[in-house]
Amino acid sequence: MEVLKLYIPQYELELKSRLDHWLDCVVGCRVRTLSLEIGGRNGPRYSLPKSVLSVNFITTMNLKGCELISASLANTQLPSVTKLSLVNVYLDEGFMRKVEEGSRLPKG
Repeated sequence: MEVLKLYIPQYELELKSRLDHWLDCVVGCRVRTLSLEIGGRNGPRYSLPKSVLSVNFITTMNLKGCELISASLANTQLPSVTKLSLVNVYLDEGFMRKVEEGSRLPKG
């Protein structure tokens, strides 16, 4: 499987472990492009697990309606991501600093 597009129309905390499991399966399948759209603006945001952010084969990430926090990165900086699209994604300052320090994402 090269591409996974996943849309969750209404995210609730009860779905976190299930969604984490699905994304762990994505890691096992070595998906190159991950598109994840989480619906619902008033509820909690989904935070991607470290297992997804640290793999070295996902080259494209399209994320909508989730959060990326520095605690999720650990010692990695999205090692193989060359294209990153973020829409309505919460980023903490630590995450942005780690990406700027170690990412190979195109600048500009």
